[in-house]
Amino acid sequence: MNNRNQIEQQINLQKEMIKDCFCPLSFKIMKDPVIIESGYSFERDAILKWFLKCDICPITKIKLKSKDLIINNHLNVKNRIENYLNYFVIKNVREWIENEELFDVCKDLINDSLQLILNNENFKELEKELFIFKFEILFLQKDLTEEQFYENYLNCMKEINDIHFKLLHFFKIEEKLTNENILNRYYNDLLNLLIFLNNKDYNDLQKDIFIKYCKLNKLNLQFITNILNSIEDDKLLLEYYSILNETNYDKYDLLNKIINLPKIEDEILFISIIKNMLKEINLNFVTDKLKLLRKIEIYNDLKDEIKFIYLQLYHENNDITYLEKVYNLDNNDKEIGEKLLNKYLELQLLDKFMNFYLKLNSSKLDPLNLMFMNLLKIQNLKLENLNYEFTNTKTQLLNKINNLESQLEQQILINAKNKLSKWKNDFMKIITIETSSNIYKYNYFHSEIFEAFGLQWKIEFYPKGEEKSKSDECAIYIYLNDKQICKEQREISSIKTKFFISNCNVDENSMKLFDYEFTKLEGYGEVNFKQIDFIPFIENDKQFYKILIGMKKVDIKYNK
Repeated sequence: MNNRNQIEQQINLQKEMIKDCFCPLSFKIMKDPVIIESGYSFERDAILKWFLKCDICPITKIKLKSKDLIINNHLNVKNRIENYLNYFVIKNVREWIENEELFDVCKDLINDSLQLILNNENFKELEKELFIFKFEILFLQKDLTEEQFYENYLNCMKEINDIHFKLLHFFKIEEKLTNENILNRYYNDLLNLLIFLNNKDYNDLQKDIFIKYCKLNKLNLQFITNILNSIEDDKLLLEYYSILNETNYDKYDLLNKIINLPKIEDEILFISIIKNMLKEINLNFVTDKLKLLRKIEIYNDLKDEIKFIYLQLYHENNDITYLEKVYNLDNNDKEIGEKLLNKYLELQLLDKFMNFYLKLNSSKLDPLNLMFMNLLKIQNLKLENLNYEFTNTKTQLLNKINNLESQLEQQILINAKNKLSKWKNDFMKIITIETSSNIYKYNYFHSEIFEAFGLQWKIEFYPKGEEKSKSDECAIYIYLNDKQICKEQREISSIKTKFFISNCNVDENSMKLFDYEFTKLEGYGEVNFKQIDFIPFIENDKQFYKILIGMKKVDIKYNK
């Protein structure tokens, strides 16, 4: 049957054959057909509403003696409609649809058939099948622009109640769309549909569509916000932020959004995404950087990124406070520590220089010795290359250095007395001991003469391996400077004393305590001990140590 007129006649005939399946009042397929006194069939609900208004037959217009309703068991509406759709409409459309002459016939027949059963629960599966044909017809239409095609497709979608079926067939048109504006609308509509559906089974699908939408780089910020607000799963939400980070979305705004999120359970993923965002972000304004830092400083795992931003601020503004913050984040960073120390010196913040130097080296090194080493280096600097405010820079700097030495010694003595409370009121002093010869040939160190308890003393020190020390120990001699005479002009025969030596940290490993009785007043006996971690410094080709010594006078005996 390929004659168009014959086909149209056949369609009209088939429609007449199912005409009595429709209620004359509602014009819909009857679900519950009943017969009234005049012999005509109606949908039960429709005729009951009619009888509320009047008691005449809607067809004959004759008054009825009875409003009784009789169930029509012989009409068999459902079977007749299914047979019409399956064995006439669907069967023939499948055959006619490839024929261009019959294309409009198929289109009208499918539309009319859908109108017959639309939203009727009895024909749910048939409705889906008819929609598939409708979509196919839409795909085959050649006279439509891409925009017209998409509008018609959306109109079809509006008629479908089954949202899963709608979603399934919505995906099928993606390959048909090439125009970026239409694609943007399509992804927008599709994401809205997925958001409305709110089904976890579609999370991966929604994410894939979101990625495609983002690649178009025509983002609607309000729409993006709606999508993000709709996501309840923390991990999925963070993945969306990660996707947005690859787009032209404002990175600073994006980072603020993610930082302001409520507590995220997956902190590892959260930190990872922030790290990636910080790599992409380009902050031109100091205020933006500071605002950002205030928000991310609470995260220990972002220490490197925070350091980087503070370093940027330091280089851009030459403000030492930013360098201090960098060091406070990681006080194991020797390079930053040295840079900060040199900056204090360059700016002549010598009090800060001293305190920071002590802090920088207190855990591992003898700060006093290292400090003196550094001060000697400072004296040899080409001071004219340093950017100081003073005209007579070198003289003033050296004066400050000398003052700094004195301050440093006083501070170390205070710290030592606080640590050694039992020695607080006894003799304590920092002694310089130096090599007896060139550093390549030295065999012992000796100190200047110092006074304690009205007597004069001096020290000789032999590092381990030297002539007067055992191979794995040091040796120290404390001498009285010639014979000592007391105020009463009586000679001293012996002195019992207690003393300690230490490096300037006065930690457990550096301090050695000794009891000794002086019987030879011209010399004090040898005391051996394991090597203490003294840090030497060098000046004029000689090697020096700074050691801390403390003494208690216990008992002095005089000659008769």
